[in-house]
Amino acid sequence: MMHASAPLSSIGHIFITHLHGDHLFGLPGLLLGLQVASRNHVEAGGEGLTVNIYGPPGIYNYVAMSLSLSMSFINSGKIIVTELLGGHADPGYRPNQKQKYRDPRHVNYKEVSRRNLYREVLEQNKDGTWTFEVPSTRGPLSVSAAEVRHVNNVMTFGYVVQEEEHEPAIIVEKARALGVEPSKKYALLKKGVSVESDDGTKIVHPDQVLAKDSHKKTRKFALIGDNCQLSTPMYRLCQDCDVLVHEATLIGPNMAQEAMIRGHSTPETAGKVAKDLNAALLVMNHISARVDPGEGSDVEELARKTNDETSYILAAEDFLELRMPMKGFDRKKKVARSGGESPVGSESANH
Repeated sequence: MMHASAPLSSIGHIFITHLHGDHLFGLPGLLLGLQVASRNHVEAGGEGLTVNIYGPPGIYNYVAMSLSLSMSFINSGKIIVTELLGGHADPGYRPNQKQKYRDPRHVNYKEVSRRNLYREVLEQNKDGTWTFEVPSTRGPLSVSAAEVRHVNNVMTFGYVVQEEEHEPAIIVEKARALGVEPSKKYALLKKGVSVESDDGTKIVHPDQVLAKDSHKKTRKFALIGDNCQLSTPMYRLCQDCDVLVHEATLIGPNMAQEAMIRGHSTPETAGKVAKDLNAALLVMNHISARVDPGEGSDVEELARKTNDETSYILAAEDFLELRMPMKGFDRKKKVARSGGESPVGSESANH
């Protein structure tokens, strides 16, 4: 992270897909780095930073235990850990039942509590998802999560981040010409409801006063944890995403069955998933260490075999940055799919 273009102080939300070490062991060090960034922020006249962590049951105890045993303290800002409860792989803690073994993911260990470290929970929705909002410089972002199939008893998530939908714009001159002055009627027109003119002599329809193409397309980013299969709720959340980050761990001939056994995916699987989801851009990560960094194009070619030219395809590398157009990718022109301008570059994805 010290070599990334984004400063540590810009990190406000951390999404943990599951509690395997290769996805988790770097978190305590990152949090301590954020403590330094928070202190610097305060010394410069700002407020202490708030870091929000989201993940499966047990993520709070992991953070609390790591900080406690290393005698680390949260002296600046605060850390809020939200655990997503109620999934298929969540055994839950049932205090009314006689149990010789208490699941350490759910137990509240007061001995390792830390000042400015808070534990919150979020229950699963009836449709098998979890939903919440996070703030951003461009307005609230909607975050949804759902489980994916990885390995038994390891609760694993995918996350989908999407911008809020923006109302279309009213062309005030046209509305006034049709007899509707600025009022609450404008809100109805933006929602697609026809209204009476102010003098009551005519009906004004939304298509008469709304600016064409003013309804901004919301961008959707999907990050899927280690998996060999997506759940139905996860498929639904990811549909038509602009960017799909999907693992491609196992590479080689006839690896599909081995991947299923080990709870992972192949590039061919990732390509097929991106096709089914109509993803504009597929970014494959979690690629086997046996693959030389210079062989990324070979991995991409494997994914293309099952993608049917639906998506632009990339093998991820350290410090990869993406440019996502403000209106999302133009699917009609297949931008960045077959000879279009690549969305990958040295600039951050805020264009």
